[in-house]
Parts: sequence; structure tokens; C-alpha cells
Amino acid sequence: MNIVLSLLLVIGSGMTHAVWNLFAKQSEDKSAFLWVSNIGFVLGLIPAALASGRLKRAVRGRWKIVLLGSLLSPGSYLLFLLAMRHAQVSYIAPLREIGIVFGTLLGLIVLNERQGARRLAASVIVIAGIVMIAGSG
Repeated sequence: MNIVLSLLLVIGSGMTHAVWNLFAKQSEDKSAFLWVSNIGFVLGLIPAALASGRLKRAVRGRWKIVLLGSLLSPGSYLLFLLAMRHAQVSYIAPLREIGIVFGTLLGLIVLNERQGARRLAASVIVIAGIVMIAGSG
């Protein structure tokens, strides 16, 4: 895939997520907002997953992991929405990216993935950014 197209798609994804955060912050009932968002997510992706046959392959033999993942994803958003009750989005949204560091550590410890020096250094940079954001508020 073209690198320019990839970058545009990622920037679009980030902008879309930022707008979602804005709407979530303005919603009166955070859990209802999350439910409606997830319904939209499911309705948007199910037709493509069913048409390709990937949904059946993903669940076959791994339904427990798929079920757990389907609970963890909205759970992370719910925690994020609850955090927005207590702090500004401009602080909370970047701090969510600590998941990158957790993902790197889980890959290293649980999955025995080889993490190159660049990945570990990038995790340190992410942590430094989080500390800077937290310290600025």
C-alpha cells in the first residue's frame, strides 16, 4: 500500500477518534453513549466480516478468547469515559496511549516476542510523553 495513503488513513483515524472523544465528553450518559457507539461499530463491521468468512474463521476454536476480547474492548472505553468525568480530554486522551507500552510488555513477557531495541526505545519515549502530559496539568 502506498505510504502516503497509509499516513492519510491513520491521520483520518486519529481525527475520527478525537471527534468521538469530543462527543463522548459532551454526552450526559457515558454508558449509554458507549452502548450506542458499540452497536454502530457492530452494525458497520458485521456485514463485511460475514461476507468474507473471516468471522467464522476467527471464532472457530477460539471463541473464549474472542468473547473475552469483546468484553475488554468496550470495558476499556468505559474506563476512559469514566476518567473523562474527572479530567480534561486533552489530558486523558494522550494518556490512553499507555496501552502501547502495555502491549509491548505483554508481547515480550506473555507471547515471548522478540522486541528490538527500537520498539523498547519507542516505549520509553511514549512513557516520557505521558509523564510530560501528566506533569503539565
